[in-house]
Amino acid sequence: MNTTLMKNSTYIQPSDVSIIILNYKNSNDTITCLQHLAHLHSAPRRILVVDNNSCDNSVEKILTEWNLFSSPVVINGSKLIQNNYFPSAILVTLQENEGYASGNNIGIQVALNDNECKAIWVINNDTEPHPDSLIELCKRFNSISNAGIIGSTIVYKHKNNILQCAGGASLNKILGTTTHKYNGIGLEKALLLDSKDVEKTLDYICGASMLIGRDVIMRIGEFEKKFFMYFEDVEYCIRAKKAGFSLGYAVNSIIYHKEGGTSCAHTAMGDRTIARPLWVDYLMLRNRIWCMKRHFSFSLPFACCSYIGVAFKRVYRKQFLRIPYVFKAMHDGLTGKMGKPAIFSL
Repeated sequence: MNTTLMKNSTYIQPSDVSIIILNYKNSNDTITCLQHLAHLHSAPRRILVVDNNSCDNSVEKILTEWNLFSSPVVINGSKLIQNNYFPSAILVTLQENEGYASGNNIGIQVALNDNECKAIWVINNDTEPHPDSLIELCKRFNSISNAGIIGSTIVYKHKNNILQCAGGASLNKILGTTTHKYNGIGLEKALLLDSKDVEKTLDYICGASMLIGRDVIMRIGEFEKKFFMYFEDVEYCIRAKKAGFSLGYAVNSIIYHKEGGTSCAHTAMGDRTIARPLWVDYLMLRNRIWCMKRHFSFSLPFACCSYIGVAFKRVYRKQFLRIPYVFKAMHDGLTGKMGKPAIFSL
């Protein structure tokens, strides 16, 4: 570990933080998210909505509603990167959908053109942040050594007293599977958790709410766009930890999450795998094995064998048409056939 990272050199407060929200054909959730952000008890430095070439009326709808309580400026992403003008509300329009990671990366690049921006808060557009959520993230960032990425208490919106996760999840470094921390417990019980205890076993921060220090991005770069969508948060946190940064959990930063709004792949809490569209299933399996190959290559034989178990699960669920895609996903991940999958119309 690099000893120069042992103490925080950066103190952040909400006015130092730029918020990034990615929209893709889901303006209603994005507008709701913006309305909740407008009620934060401590205002951020700026809010950036990145529209990932929705090709519908998302931009117009978002602008109409956002203008009711702010003054957003619309600029094409590629042009804004070269621009030193920093309004407090920006709608970045992209000409092509290159995926979740790429869209967020554009927002990050724009935000970090402002040298006074000390941190990025990446949140899903299908979230509803509590008014104290940002200040609580900043407090936790400032309280731990070597802080890099901080997560929130993520609560299912459709069952708003039940946790999706406490900050993030653990990663099985043999199989590549992930387990959300404290998934399914009540919110009242979750608020009694000790951040330090949770952080001991955190392998990654849930991408629905990630406060990322500027130093992290300057050191390890942005999200890996080869994923297109899914597993970016896992891989990013692996790189951050390898670089010597700590992952933190802000218990009192509460985020209500609808799930699926960013990808337009809405899921059900009871059995998320069954509810997933085929393309989501494929991407999650492909990206998982590619991540394992990149960071934990010693475990590849075991990770690959686990896909036989995945195939049997599809048989058990009578999802017979998905079985070939399980092994195609594994093959594509192992051979590095990444990016936007040509086999689906996305």
